[in-house]
Amino acid sequence: MSAHHSTLYSTKAPLADAHLTVLNSYNAHLGFDIEWRPNFVAGRPQNPVALVQLASDKHTFLVQVSGMRPRFPHTLQQILENPVIPKAGVGIQEDVKKLWNDCGVSVASCVDLSLFARSVDYALFAQRLGPYKNVPLKLETPPETTQAAPESSSDPSTSTTPPVPPSPHDFRLFKGRYRDPIGLARLVKAYHNRELTKGKITRSNWEAPLSRQQIEYAAEDARAGYTVYEHLLALFFTLPEDKRPKRRYYAFDCIQGELYLPLDPDSREPLGHHTVTRVSLVKWSMQNPEYDAGPMPVKKKKEDNSKDKGKEKGNQNEEGIAEKDEDKEREKKDEKDEKNRNSAENTLRSRPPKRRKRHPANSDIPNGTSSINGTARISFRNVRRPPVSGGVKLGSAQSPQELSHDGMMGSGGGGSRHRNNPSHGQGSKRA
Repeated sequence: MSAHHSTLYSTKAPLADAHLTVLNSYNAHLGFDIEWRPNFVAGRPQNPVALVQLASDKHTFLVQVSGMRPRFPHTLQQILENPVIPKAGVGIQEDVKKLWNDCGVSVASCVDLSLFARSVDYALFAQRLGPYKNVPLKLETPPETTQAAPESSSDPSTSTTPPVPPSPHDFRLFKGRYRDPIGLARLVKAYHNRELTKGKITRSNWEAPLSRQQIEYAAEDARAGYTVYEHLLALFFTLPEDKRPKRRYYAFDCIQGELYLPLDPDSREPLGHHTVTRVSLVKWSMQNPEYDAGPMPVKKKKEDNSKDKGKEKGNQNEEGIAEKDEDKEREKKDEKDEKNRNSAENTLRSRPPKRRKRHPANSDIPNGTSSINGTARISFRNVRRPPVSGGVKLGSAQSPQELSHDGMMGSGGGGSRHRNNPSHGQGSKRA
């Protein structure tokens, strides 16, 4: 990449078209990426595409399409749909689909750098070219790996598993399944020996005006896609023409949100070279029958002799029987406790509810009284009063002496004076 590399950031469609005119006669590859504002609420759909990033040998273009809706820059759409210009990025299958769903723009000649790196790396390894030219076809097994474990070691903790014989695949840069993704940061570290800055900036708001940190991060991602593809192309051309990976193994077109095989999919030339007219649309799938994932890692197994194995089985049986007996006893005890709890609950339910005593703390106080702060008080609520008429009990034969003794001779208002007698009330409170 040129030392005089510039970043062009645009928020309006006319400005984006003016910036991208420098690519009108451009016929090389571009680094590609997109960003959108993250959604932190589970279950909600993703926000639409906010930023499109492209990087060439001299320029990086940051087009903030979120502020241009419903218009999409015409020059940007022409570049994305141009099959002569490859667009390289890591795992961009979902990115190009999203670009169609949100903006209605197709993307031609897409390159997944993860698949391209695996294809080129394995082809170099298989041909012992590039970084693998000094790797032998087969490695000799060290003598110590052929020695068997001693039979006297009955303790599994002291027994050792023979090491796995080394394989030439151990020298490969990328092993594993073809579908396993390789991140852009790992590719940059492997091929350029530098770190990509990551952090909270990836989850920032890409619809708002971009900050300096956002511009640097977005531009660096696009430039990394450009430089990694450029490095892989150099390795690609070191392979014999008949050993180069086919286009269908790492490239595809996204047309109206669907992934199809690229132009001339069985060609072993890189994209953008000797393109032909498309005849039909065939769905693309992620596969490479020429790729070898290498030997899978062997799971470690504990060594045990037949005698030790028999003893362990016997001990396990005895322990199992003892555990079963303990479980049975535990179950019986639990059942007994459950029965006791049920019987106690039934007994409590069958008993009639106890009546509350009106004065449990003052049982020595006569009926019809209550106590407040230790002082007795007459409760007239429970005392039956005889009917009074003019101070004389009805149905009673009293002499004039008895009437005068009670002080009730005279007017008929004596009964009320008896109820309102202050001395009578004071005496009741003191009692």
